[in-house]
Amino acid sequence: MTKEQPLDDTMMEVREDFMLSPAGDSKLTLRTAHFLKPIANTIEEPAFEVNPFSLSSSVFDPKKWSLSIHFNGWCHPQQKWLSWVDQLKLRYENMWKKVGIFEAIMSTKCKILKNENLLLGVVEKWCCETNTFVFPFGEATITLEDVMVLGGYPVLGDSVLTPLEDKEMREVEKKLILARNELSKSGWPTTSLWMDIFIGKGSEIEHEAFLATWLSVFVFPPKRMFVKSCLFPIAVHLARGNPIAFAPAVLASLYKDLSFFKKTIVDLSKYPVGADSFPLVISIQSPFYLVQVWVWERFKNLQPQPQTMLISQGVPFLFRWHKVKDLKMDNADVTTRYAKWWKQSVLGHENLVKNIAKRRRSESSSKHRQANISGNDVDVPLGFPPKV
Repeated sequence: MTKEQPLDDTMMEVREDFMLSPAGDSKLTLRTAHFLKPIANTIEEPAFEVNPFSLSSSVFDPKKWSLSIHFNGWCHPQQKWLSWVDQLKLRYENMWKKVGIFEAIMSTKCKILKNENLLLGVVEKWCCETNTFVFPFGEATITLEDVMVLGGYPVLGDSVLTPLEDKEMREVEKKLILARNELSKSGWPTTSLWMDIFIGKGSEIEHEAFLATWLSVFVFPPKRMFVKSCLFPIAVHLARGNPIAFAPAVLASLYKDLSFFKKTIVDLSKYPVGADSFPLVISIQSPFYLVQVWVWERFKNLQPQPQTMLISQGVPFLFRWHKVKDLKMDNADVTTRYAKWWKQSVLGHENLVKNIAKRRRSESSSKHRQANISGNDVDVPLGFPPKV
């Protein structure tokens, strides 16, 4: 490749061809299309081997297994939180920048719209042993740099487990604990009620309470929207200007949830579609929106149109994806030759997979009848409730 020869000329061919939708339900249209090289000239040319059993693992549908996914770390900010951020920014912006959390705090004003299908597709490629996504072209993964750039989390500072050794700092922690205990007496210590007792009340520990809310809602959220007392020491450290390295802890939580998510998919996929289903709810605790933003940033062909008007000097990187809607691929047509190859090579294998699943469903039903006779639940997966 010479300097004058653009990269696209070596990777892509632009020409006219008859195109139709992948489903084959549209009218043939002769138009200009883009083709990645190398390009097969005839349908008889071998393109790649199709593993019929790999097809079933790439079309996981959570609804077929009654799977409900709660993304607890994917929060859309309340108005009272947005107002609190703006109020305290006037006083503590320099402090937040000093400890490296300014961008992470300001990023909480973003609203990242979830694309669950995209997340399921990429999670299926996750390898729990290597903490990498295994794609056909190689391995890739989310790094500390990604967490720092995309989420604004610092990589430098003390551990999130650093204890409070100063007496004055421990006294502040006690005041936070006392406030939480008082809140618990009248009900659950939810983050919403927690904000109500501190916003605009002139409390001497308002900044620490604000940081504890940020940590509990956006960084290390619990299964329920409660303020976590175990995060109070971190809030106290930050309020005193002590940097904390959040990026390693956030990355570890993403890896943990990716592995948990993947194992759930694998375990459920072992049971035939259409057999007796077991309702299952899983909770993803980490800021999982970073996975979706990472995919958008790394794979341009899956990327919707990012925001440009909101981006300016000093605005967090995450605002590129504020309220950005999913990518629509209504015009992703294919050639007639590709449609014919797909029908012959792939759909034939897909029918094979369906026949295998049908046979397994029959076997499962037979086992189920035997189990009811014997009084055992032999076909109930480990960890699921017995059938009634």
